Amino acid sequence: MGEGFRVVVEVNGDSALVRVVGDIDLAARDELRNALHDACDVDRVRLVVVDLSEMTFCDSSGISALLAAKNEAAARQVEIFVTGASPSVRRVFEIAGVADRFLGPPDAQ
Repeated sequence: MGEGFRVVVEVNGDSALVRVVGDIDLAARDELRNALHDACDVDRVRLVVVDLSEMTFCDSSGISALLAAKNEAAARQVEIFVTGASPSVRRVFEIAGVADRFLGPPDAQ
């Protein structure tokens, strides 16, 4: 697991908040993927919000985990969105070509 990495999942009615703290890299990828899977697996959940405001780094492993979760969630009719992304993290999403799949406009962050 990545140094200082942790994921906190809070379910409230039909939504779940997944708070990501620390670096999302290869070492943290599986823990993130499992947390997102678990959040989407709750019967009544229809929306998962991934809060990245405490995330310090994201590489392609993190993007891959988020994309896999987004595809799995769509099959279950669950929406996944990202919030709290710093400008540098937003840039990683833009470079990877997935910003429009996860992020809203900067003022919605």
